Amino acid sequence: MQVKRRLFLVLLGLWLCQWAYLAVVGLPSGLWDISYTHAEKTLGPRAPYRPESLEAFRQAAAQAEQLSPEDGRLARTYHDLGTLLWFMGRNVEGRLYLTRAQRIFERVDGAQSNWVGITSARLGEMDLRSGRLSEAMMNLQRADAILVRTVGRLDPLALRVASLVASQSHDRARAKEVLDRYQLAGVIPDPILRMQLEQLIR
Repeated sequence: MQVKRRLFLVLLGLWLCQWAYLAVVGLPSGLWDISYTHAEKTLGPRAPYRPESLEAFRQAAAQAEQLSPEDGRLARTYHDLGTLLWFMGRNVEGRLYLTRAQRIFERVDGAQSNWVGITSARLGEMDLRSGRLSEAMMNLQRADAILVRTVGRLDPLALRVASLVASQSHDRARAKEVLDRYQLAGVIPDPILRMQLEQLIR
């Protein structure tokens, strides 16, 4: 009986703490935080991702839409939902959310901000895999310029974007430079990208 009573008190305490948290941070912010944290926890370490994760991120996006349209948390949630949709092969819907995220990041953080670079990289690679080559290069070149400035040439995402740009533009000198940067950074490139770059410099 004592164990059940203690368990009840613990659960009651947690329930009260949750409502106290919501009262302090505000209901929309608190509900978004709870939904977003839950969505993150549903993700496994790698693909394939479960339908439950997609539904959890949709719920987080619905909560984020109760925040200000200029709130960076809305953009971040759209980015994550769009990326997850892309990883699950739902490119059309994924592109819609990533484009929304990009526009909000541009307004909130500035057109040359790191998150604009990250979102442009996602859109560029998605376009590339969908055969939208001109759009892909536009987004990848934009991401390349931003990420080199915001996170540096040796950042893993910056390296991946630079690899894609070099490969798609058939730039032999750039391919060699990117392979040298991978070695300097101690980062192992994607096997397919590495093969494409090595073929360019032969």
